Amino acid sequence: MKKSTRTLLALILITIVFYGCSKSQLAPAPKNKLAASSLNATPGGLQLTVSNPRVSQNFADTVRINGISSSDSVHWFVSPNASVNSLQKTNSHYILSFSAPGTYRIKAVVNNSDSVSTSITVIDSVSTPPSYHLASITGDIKLTPHFHQGSSADSTYLFFTVQTANVSSCGNSYLEFGSFLTSNDNFIVSFNGIETPDASHCTNGGLPLIATVTFNGYHQNYVADTARYPLKIVLNNDAAQTYTGSINFSPTAISFNWNYNSGVVFTTKQISR
Repeated sequence: MKKSTRTLLALILITIVFYGCSKSQLAPAPKNKLAASSLNATPGGLQLTVSNPRVSQNFADTVRINGISSSDSVHWFVSPNASVNSLQKTNSHYILSFSAPGTYRIKAVVNNSDSVSTSITVIDSVSTPPSYHLASITGDIKLTPHFHQGSSADSTYLFFTVQTANVSSCGNSYLEFGSFLTSNDNFIVSFNGIETPDASHCTNGGLPLIATVTFNGYHQNYVADTARYPLKIVLNNDAAQTYTGSINFSPTAISFNWNYNSGVVFTTKQISR
């Protein structure tokens, strides 16, 4: 009888141990403990992808960031940066080339806090750089305003994301523009045209062009609680295609006085702050 009892207890113990191991193996890992799938991803969902991680010198490469929303701000950094040719920066991607061989680290900082990085290796061979020509912008330019409220005054600013209404036949075309804030508080943007590569360097298009417009100028902190600033936007570097309005700040909102339904249009004329 004692032998039977010991045998039964042993079987129960084995069953408990086996069940405990099975349950532990099947239990999901906590979400915040999941490892990133690669060095260029974060557990929070941000990820950088490179069109070509190994390229020749002067080759125009594209780095894209996934896991952000349209209201996020992105700042790009390259290390080392002495041989970098920056072709286009937007919140979603960075087109760049390198004039010297080596390994370059590209980092994207989102909302001045989260960051994700990846690398590009540039080999000794030299690619023939594309030749670009400036074409006029046709169709509307669509502006979406955003307000970034940082924890400090120097990271509080207004910016626009921009999209062309027409699609581009070359995916590596880009908007050529300039933007600044004058000493007398005028916001000015000049969309000079679309830089398009020669046919041998043209990649697949079929998508609208996008860009991010930020304002640098005489004021480190131009965002007031209550203020009205003139806004001027010029298309194709043509004075005849000049659009004017104003930006109105209140303690709770930013509105845009903009009386145009074509050419340069706003997707929304008021945002919260």
